[in-house]
Amino acid sequence: MDVAGSVLPWFCCAVFLAVVVLVPRQMRGSDRLRDMQLSMDASPGWTVASGVLLLIGAAIAIALGIVFLGTGYAFAWGFFPLAAGKLFIVGFYAYVVRQPWVSFDDDETSDQL
Repeated sequence: MDVAGSVLPWFCCAVFLAVVVLVPRQMRGSDRLRDMQLSMDASPGWTVASGVLLLIGAAIAIALGIVFLGTGYAFAWGFFPLAAGKLFIVGFYAYVVRQPWVSFDDDETSDQL
């Protein structure tokens, strides 16, 4: 259990940093933002359902972290960065949904797509 207590929290922090770095990288250009908006608009039910499932998963991770910390397990600190990563993804969804729709480039018409 000592190995889990020392490795798991650092692994979870690495996962959180990967989420924070890689998820916003998906919006490098206006074409990527437009693609994300179109995919979210094509299946709004799935977007809301996945957001709700991420929120439930974050709540469960926080609850498990609190319970395991209360019983004295050191690896429980790793649950909090995992929950923060899930909340970051939900916030990213909300950010993309709130962005104004990106129009096509001037040199690109809808016939070329």
